[in-house]
Amino acid sequence: VECNYAIWQRSKCTCKVGYTGDGVTSCVNVNECAGSAHGCHTSATCIDKQGTHQCLCRSGLTGDGRTCTNVDECMYYNACSRNAICTDTYGSYKCNCPAGFVTRPGDVCDDIDECANGTHDCGANTECSNLLGTFACPCHSASAMRVGSHPTLPAPTRSAPICSARSRARAIVRRRCASARIRPC
Repeated sequence: VECNYAIWQRSKCTCKVGYTGDGVTSCVNVNECAGSAHGCHTSATCIDKQGTHQCLCRSGLTGDGRTCTNVDECMYYNACSRNAICTDTYGSYKCNCPAGFVTRPGDVCDDIDECANGTHDCGANTECSNLLGTFACPCHSASAMRVGSHPTLPAPTRSAPICSARSRARAIVRRRCASARIRPC
């Protein structure tokens, strides 16, 4: 309660800012968060306090509560596990494993061994060799080698490996390997 006293007039009492009442018998806290006039950002939480209120940005956001902006967890924090792809979202982020990896508990990305599980497409005269996120198909002797077979790899390495024993087809293999920038074996 605040009262102004003056000799020539009757005293006048009012409640302080953030309180309501007659100023004489009672002053009660105003819950600024109950209405929409609190001024907090739509992505902030309003916290009522005695005679005032506070605006706090939600987790994943930064600001004074009246203005809140997204925090890019992918840029500022190493939010995802090794080998995972981090995608920033408003107020959060997502971790996804790229092709060639499998998601384990805790958003851990483990390499898929295409050679061990038989999902490779290595051809005849080749031997499957597991690589991180993909595989290679090194040729047996006197053949040519090609790497890969994931849709995310560049086009020249996408098809099945081409290996050929020394024969009339060797010239074709050399041209294909040269266009894919792969040395003949």
